[in-house]
Amino acid sequence: MIEALAVEEFTKLLRMKPQGSSVSSGGSAIGEKKEMK
Repeated sequence: MIEALAVEEFTKLLRMKPQGSSVSSGGSAIGEKKEMK
């Protein structure tokens, strides 16, 4: 649970940055995979 929250906060920071737009999409995908387990 704690890791999932950390990933969400991390993705939010990436989304705020223009350079992290492409990275945020990959990070969100990884977060979804972790939640599926």
